[in-house]
Amino acid sequence: MKKTPALPRTATLPVAAVSLALASGVAFAAPADQALEGTRWVLAAINLGNNKVNLPGKNPPTLVFEQGRVSGFAGCNTFGGSFTRQNLELRVGPLVSTQKACAEPATNTLETRYLKFLAAAKRAVRSEKSLAILASSGELLVFRAEGAGAGAAGRPATAAPSGSAAAAAPAPQPATSLEGTWQLSEIRSGTAVTAPSGGARRPEITFRGGSVSGDAGCNRFSGQYTLEGARLALTPPVSTKMACADPAANRLETALLAGLGQVSGYRLEGAMLVLSASGGVELRFTRK
Repeated sequence: MKKTPALPRTATLPVAAVSLALASGVAFAAPADQALEGTRWVLAAINLGNNKVNLPGKNPPTLVFEQGRVSGFAGCNTFGGSFTRQNLELRVGPLVSTQKACAEPATNTLETRYLKFLAAAKRAVRSEKSLAILASSGELLVFRAEGAGAGAAGRPATAAPSGSAAAAAPAPQPATSLEGTWQLSEIRSGTAVTAPSGGARRPEITFRGGSVSGDAGCNRFSGQYTLEGARLALTPPVSTKMACADPAANRLETALLAGLGQVSGYRLEGAMLVLSASGGVELRFTRK
């Protein structure tokens, strides 16, 4: 069987595609083969040949890549799935999404097109602040970066020099931001406390730029969040559907996902993040 040669690292999207990206009004530089992760991408244009789909002025679709997973907001619903990338080749999906009905037909049409074209992704090229994704059927999704990345709050701390006192006895630092990755310590509901067993994989959650994703123990999940002061709201998490082999892990995962869907606030207690859910439930995490 004849193998298709891999694209060289200097390959670019077709000239017409890059021209459309430029025509969308988004600053677009030559391909730099940069990673897609670390930035929350906001949809700026959908180009269908010579036509451009109108986008809403508020709450445009978004896209986040992280550790082989993709998540975002499609217009009415949140979605999640997997992705692979080699050089400029990009494959996305399968995608799963929530099933909320769109109030406006135009938004429903946009959401349907966005998810369809994203699932048909063929190539992707980015500059510092722009991303273009070309679908196999020729449509072009053009995104702008919401920011330069996670920012200082999401950067890992600089390691202390080997042999120093700090390296020998690291102390947990007080958390100052919700952003970053957290590991589940326990779930409290009244006097009942549920925690990961000693040898089990600890569930994790990552907050970054309005998107949330994580590992519930057996399945991956994703969604969106909004933050107003101490008020925190999460969309119902979308998760994969793999069965847990361990009944205890299944119970913990079920409680975690149910709690995340009912979160209404948060607080930082030293190095711990506490998510407050309805019914007095608290989800307690430590910084990873």
